[in-house]
Amino acid sequence: MSYVTNATCLFCKIVKGDIPSLKLAETATAYAFMDIQPLSKGHALIIPKYHAEKLHELPHDTLSDILPMAVQIAKAIGCENYNILQV
Repeated sequence: MSYVTNATCLFCKIVKGDIPSLKLAETATAYAFMDIQPLSKGHALIIPKYHAEKLHELPHDTLSDILPMAVQIAKAIGCENYNILQV
């Protein structure tokens, strides 16, 4: 599947492997990794492989991968609470 990317986007570069990251999980549509400047213990990021400004611009298959991935990572690191942010 082909995804929309942006050559200047930091996250698109991480998905492509141009910038190294500590990968936690990956699906065909989403990628999760540890933040390099964590704000708290276990600070992880889940990003779509499709470049979009807002969540509602993402394809439905991408959206359906993001929350289950967050739950999987939270359980794996023993996190009871977590935040889902759009920035």
